[in-house]
Parts: sequence; C-alpha cells; structure tokens
Amino acid sequence: MRAIGTTFVLLILIASAFSAIAFQPFTDKKEIEIIYRFEKPVISNIGKEEKPLFSIDIPSLPKTNREGIPKLPVKPGRILLPKGKGIKKIEVEIPKKIFLGRFPAVERGGKVVPLTPSAQIKFTDDKKENPLIENVGVYVFRGYKILHLNVYPVHYDAKTGKTYFFPVVKIRVWLKPSSYKGGYRGLEKDREIVERIVDNPEILDTYGPVKDSKGRYQYLIITSEKFKNYDGEFSFHDLVEHKKSIGTNATIVTLEDILANDSFSVNGEWGDNNPDNPFYQSPLYGSKRIFNDVQARIRNFIRYAYMTWGVDYVLLAGDADAGNQEQNIVPVRYLFADESSLPLSSSYEAMDIPSDLYYACLDGNFNYDGDFHFGEAPKFNSIANVDEADLYAEVWVGRACVDSEEEIQNFVQKVIRYDNLFYDPYFKEILFLGETLGGLFYSKWGGDYKDVVEPYVPEVYHLTKLYDRDSPMHQWNMTYYFYRLNQDPPILINHDGHGSPTSAMRLNCEEILVLTNEKYYFIYSHACLAGAFDNYWPPVHYKKDCVAEYFTVETPHGAIGVIMNSRYGLGSRNSIFSPSGALDESFFKALFIEKIREFGRANHFSKEDNIWRINENGIRWACYETNLLGDPQVALKNPVLNIKLEISITHPVNGSYLYINDKQFYVPFLKVPAIIGKLTIKAKLNLTPSFILEEVDFFIDDKLVYSTREEPYEAVWSNGSTGYHVIKVIAKTRYNFTASDQVKVFRVY
Repeated sequence: MRAIGTTFVLLILIASAFSAIAFQPFTDKKEIEIIYRFEKPVISNIGKEEKPLFSIDIPSLPKTNREGIPKLPVKPGRILLPKGKGIKKIEVEIPKKIFLGRFPAVERGGKVVPLTPSAQIKFTDDKKENPLIENVGVYVFRGYKILHLNVYPVHYDAKTGKTYFFPVVKIRVWLKPSSYKGGYRGLEKDREIVERIVDNPEILDTYGPVKDSKGRYQYLIITSEKFKNYDGEFSFHDLVEHKKSIGTNATIVTLEDILANDSFSVNGEWGDNNPDNPFYQSPLYGSKRIFNDVQARIRNFIRYAYMTWGVDYVLLAGDADAGNQEQNIVPVRYLFADESSLPLSSSYEAMDIPSDLYYACLDGNFNYDGDFHFGEAPKFNSIANVDEADLYAEVWVGRACVDSEEEIQNFVQKVIRYDNLFYDPYFKEILFLGETLGGLFYSKWGGDYKDVVEPYVPEVYHLTKLYDRDSPMHQWNMTYYFYRLNQDPPILINHDGHGSPTSAMRLNCEEILVLTNEKYYFIYSHACLAGAFDNYWPPVHYKKDCVAEYFTVETPHGAIGVIMNSRYGLGSRNSIFSPSGALDESFFKALFIEKIREFGRANHFSKEDNIWRINENGIRWACYETNLLGDPQVALKNPVLNIKLEISITHPVNGSYLYINDKQFYVPFLKVPAIIGKLTIKAKLNLTPSFILEEVDFFIDDKLVYSTREEPYEAVWSNGSTGYHVIKVIAKTRYNFTASDQVKVFRVY
C-alpha cells in the first residue's frame, strides 16, 4: 500500500529551535493527541581515549542506521486514525528540553554490504542530519489506517556537538474527512491484531462493532488446472482435507478460472482501474496493460477472496521460473529497490526484486506513477512523493514452487506429516550457523551477527551453535553438521553466511537431495540468492532450481519451509546492525516475543516491524527479497508438551444406586452401587488433542476385559462372582500420558 501524503507542520518558536510550545485550548475537537514520554538517555564512549566516539541510547528504543547520519534513539509511533478520517496536518509540542552536553563525535550509520565475497567497496559522503520528527506515512492494514511517525527524543547538532533531550513529546493529528475504505471486513480477528499494533487502541471504537466470523474459507490455494486435477498420492486435494481436519476451511482456485473472469481484469470489479474497488487509492498512470497482467489478476482475485470469503492464508502453488514459460506457473511480481553505495556493480544497486509481498498487501496498485517499476520508494516516484508499496499484509502468503507431480507429493506430504506430529523432543532443538564472512564486514564472523538474535531464544530450547569463529580451523565441524541435518535434526535453523542460487549453508543442491531426515526443520538464512525462485542470477537465467526449492519441494526430506533471499542479502560495514539482520531479528521477535508461531505470519511481521525504517538504506531491499517458500499456516511447534487428559466413569455412578440389566434405581441404604445382570460400563474422555489417543482400557479387578480407540467408550460386563469388585478405566496416549478412574461395586449375581 502506498503511503498517503500528509501536510506536516512542526511548530517551533523562532527564538529557539528547541523551546517548548504553548498551545491555546482546542475549540475544534477534530483531532487526536498522543503523548510520548522517554527515559533519560545513556551516553557512553565507544571510541578510544585519544579519539572519543559517543553512543547515545535510550533503553527499549531502537536507533536509526542511515549512512553518514548520527545514530540516535527513535520512537516508532503507530497512530491509528479514526474511521473515515485522513490527515489535515500534524503538530508537535516539545514542552521541555534538557541539555545533555557537548559531544564532538557521535556514531553514525554505516554502509550496507552484500553477503557475497566478490563485492567491491565504494564510499560516499552523506552528512545529512537526523530530523526531530519524521512522517513515514499512512499505511493501511485490513481497512485500519495507521500513521507511522518517527519521534526523536534526542537532538544532536553536529556542528557544535550540543545534544538535547526531550523527555516529553506531544503529537496532535488534525483530521479531515476521507472516503478511502480499504479492506475493512469488520471482523474481530482483524481488530485484535490492530489493537496490538497501535499506540492509541481507544480509536478502534470509531470503527464500530465487529463480528466474530471465521468466514467461508480461511485458506486459499492458487494453482494451475493441471495441478489441481492431479489426484495421486499427496495431492492438493489431500492438503485441503488436511486443513479441514485441523479446523481450517480451505479451497483450491485455478489460474485458468481467475484469468477467464473479467471481475479480476484491470477494469473489473476488483481491478486497479475501478474506483469502486475498496482497495482503489489513485487513478492509473501509464499503460493499463501493466495492471492487467497475470500477476495483477491473481492479486485482484486474492482481494475478492479476502473480502468475501474471509481468507487469511494464501498458498501460491506453482513455480515462477522466469526463463521457462512452462515452469512460470504462478509468476512473481518484481518490486523495485535501490540502495545507495551498495558495493556491487551499478546494475545491481537498483534491482527489480522477485517478491510475493505484492500478493499479500492488497491496498493500492503498487505503481503510482505507472512506469515499469513496482513498489518504488517515495524518492523514485515521478508524480508524487508517496510510497508505492503496501507494507501491511492483509493475507499471509507462502509459495510452493512446484512444477511437477513429484514436487506436489513432496510438499504436501511434508506439511501433513509435520502438522500431525504433536510432540517430539526435537521441538526443543535450534541450530545457529555462522560462517566466515570476510573483511568487508563490521565483523568477519557470521556468529557475531547471530549473537544479536540469540537473546530472543527462550531458555526452554537447546541452542547449538556451529560458528567458524569458534572452530580451531575457522570452519565448523562438517561431520557433526551432517549428523544434525540427517539423524538429529533441529526444528529451527538460523544461518548467516554466503550463498548463491545453487549453494548455501555449505550445501549444494545435489547434497540437499541426499538428505535423509524424517523430521523437518524450518530455515531462515541471510545467504545471497539462495531463494532466487525465479531461477535468475542477473544477468543469467538458470535451468536449475534454487537452494530454497531443493529444500522444500525437490525432496521428501529437508525443510518444512524456508525464508531465503531472492537477491543479495545485506550485511553492514560499520556496525553489527544490518538490513538482513534487522528482518531476522524481527522474525525471532515474532516467534518468541509476540507469540506469532505461523511462519507466514511471522515473516510478514518482520517486514511490518521495520516500516518505521523502510527508507533506511537496505531495509526496503530486505523486505522485498525475504520470501517464504512453504505453507504460510505451518507453525513452529510448541517445545513443551501440553495436553489435557481426563477420563471418568459415568455408568455406573458411584453412590446409592441399584443396576438391574443396565436400568438404574436409587436405593438410599446402599453404600456402593449394586449390580444384577448385565452392566454397560461407560466412560467419558476429555482429551486435547484427540488424535494422540492410543486406547481406552476397561478392567474388572485389574483384569483387562475390553480395549477400544473409538467412541463410545463402553464395555459390557455380563457376569461375575458375587461380592465386591473394582471397575477401572485407563486412557493411554502417545508420549506415555495416562488418566484413570475407578468405582467399587457389589455384584449380587
């Protein structure tokens, strides 16, 4: 979704650029106010005694990382706008300033470096200063408009070294009517997500009441008619049935049906040239043909499915080999990113990057100025200073890069088997991989960058590190590595190192094919080009699929899913912070802090968590290139076994009852149930999840008389000796969990 332009007014007294502002009481209530309060900064010398270099930090706040610009703490503000309102102007009040001192040199943002050993360093001298307030733009999530403002509580004057702190910053947003609706569905599940995102959730009430509805379908598979019709072992129909079995309504729609329906054309009901389309933001410039290609029509259909069916997850089930038309089944949209001073040849500094973000984010047309570059940053938009990209995902997208029936089988069987595995000790195993990166980077050790992510991993996990940094020969133990990949797999692998379309994580495609693991891992890797699923390493189209495809669809082993870069991963020259690392860190934040376990949703969270810095060097690039190859609904398993298991005998009831051939009579003087003739022993089982049940056993005086796995849980006791007996029922599940109940009875005859 492109950012909606706003008028930004910063009220500062002429006499002093940092004086507090006194406002008269408002008479027009068409505004909202947000007050941000900040802890006092911590200033430390990170340089040498003879040449000090100061770092300014505020606990809990991130810092900017723009090349050549002072790195200062920033509060990424997310302000929800009321329903039906846009922005008239923004005012900022700074009631108080505190002088912190003079500091001759403050650390500055560094250069980005691609994760390829062939890069050549180039230098620029960009000395732009940090603003006091930055309006990133308004982005829309499921019909809720969110203003992104970067608030800087510290100001540093590079000429004088004077540094000021603003402990309180007040933001007033003046409003005006707005007709834009976006993808507002009025669903409780949408509102719950927004409530976690914004700084002023009380504004949610302006959107009116919501309904708790799952919708007709929650999961959508888009594939070719040929692949839909495949009915062999582990087909997409099996995947649909599996989704239904876990409580998710799913359906398959073919590309042929989408392309044959004019509703999804450029002028159709859901097309980019139709002002009645709820996602319409601006008129089309340039040729309408570019908004009517296969990619646009697929996206228009996803809009329809999202709005009318309630879809949350989309699986793009087809390869996107740009150089082979037969295998370009679900074509990818290329999104444009340009990174200044990227140490590659100039043709690589500005690239159209294969990105499925286009299919997830449904507001606007991604091409405001109508040229041949989609998703351009505001500075490249030739008509208006707006962001062409929609950065909030209405649906969570994954891709199965299948181009054959065998690959369909591989993909589907792994999803079903992974989902059906309720618990295994390997759920606690995580593996971090750090290669030697080389001298172009702030640190030459990938392990140093993994150290930034490690604090997000909860203590319940067993984290194993294979770092060149820690190995005597500066290469991790390959024998142990192959053992872990095959015989003792982790559930999650995080990797920082070099790569190409045909090799990553010190594996080439042929070595991936001989993996034998039956328990699948999820991989997040910084490696360059390992996720180039369009089979393109500029300027060459490859016949061979990329590493990510080999891990996910070329073998029945390997990975359940991967997030890998479709172009160059980006490290850093002057700091441990890096663009690829920022997305990686936010992905782990999603999994373990935000408790977003689904890999597709966590991937999109990692992008949305960095909207505030989308125009920093390398961030847009990293957002576009980090695609999920895998099922977007598949989730990281719970490392702790958590089940609910109870069983109780409901017939006979422990108490003053007489049972004559199963008929119950109340007899006050009886101390225990009395039995005459046939008795049907009945038990009630409460088990979550139910599929882990192994058996329910019925005992009379510790002798097994009946065993079953199916409801009703009943056993018939027809005869026995006169006297006291104990009826006992035991429920047994996988992982050696049991529950039991018993009742003492007296058999008359």
